[in-house]
Amino acid sequence: MIESPFSQPSENQPLPPLFGLIVSNATFQWFNEPARTLQNLSALIKPNRWMLFSTFGAKTLRELHHSMIMASEKNKIPYRRKGLAYADGDLWVDWSKKAGFNEITLEESLFRQHFAGVKDFLYSIRRTGESDASNGPLQYQRRTLLDMQSIYEKHFQDELGVYCTYHPLFVSVCKKFK
Repeated sequence: MIESPFSQPSENQPLPPLFGLIVSNATFQWFNEPARTLQNLSALIKPNRWMLFSTFGAKTLRELHHSMIMASEKNKIPYRRKGLAYADGDLWVDWSKKAGFNEITLEESLFRQHFAGVKDFLYSIRRTGESDASNGPLQYQRRTLLDMQSIYEKHFQDELGVYCTYHPLFVSVCKKFK
């Protein structure tokens, strides 16, 4: 039987450990309080059992953010990051330790995905919902967006097209009891 844990169980009603295995693929980056979520999930897993999850690391979409920073500076407007704030692997390890996990394995990699152009890339981001994951609306002037596109094409393009970096993290944690 497969059960689905909830990310923020009530603090007032402690539950006994329920799960022998928790597996999550590319969802942890969506949590508003990932450290707290890890603590809550730690309380739900049976002793000497595993939780495995993947998420994206801090180098994900770095070309987009670099291009937006440069375009914002060119147009003399403050840059405010839009979208998800990805944590690096060291932070996930730290959060896992604080959640009570004492056996932690982190694997990470970097890979490039290519697109025909910046517009295709931005449409891809929009389809994943990542561009909507921010605290409130964020609008840039048309000139800033056109400058970002130009900067992106100049600095982050090769013979296969424009590219973006993805930085997947694969984490396995366990609370080992003697």
